[in-house]
Amino acid sequence: MIFQETITVYNIIPQQGRDPEQIHRTVVHGVFWDSTSGAAFSKTGKYDSDSVTVMIPDMASCIPAAHWFAQGCPEDKFTLSPGDIIARGECGDITSAADLDRQHTEKLIISAVRECRFGSKKLWHWEVTGV
Repeated sequence: MIFQETITVYNIIPQQGRDPEQIHRTVVHGVFWDSTSGAAFSKTGKYDSDSVTVMIPDMASCIPAAHWFAQGCPEDKFTLSPGDIIARGECGDITSAADLDRQHTEKLIISAVRECRFGSKKLWHWEVTGV
């Protein structure tokens, strides 16, 4: 799979003891970004049903969350887990999700991650969805 988008993944490292929450930044090139804007209607009214899907090619630096945390959150690797943030484009360091709002960039908070390692190795990828 060859795509042209660039994203910045922000892994949230939870607070440990008295240490503040940390955010690990990784820039990833060659991904697919698909955003959908919409509205849904129900008996109780209208609500937004926006969603974003990102497909990230399988790479050695992207590892499952359990392995990443077990290895002590290595700087040369990243993970994709619910609650982490993905911003469209190459973005700088942040201290909170509000920093991205101030930069006026498209972003998503990961709600689901699907490891798609089947078929040809050239098609292996991670599928991430969120709002």
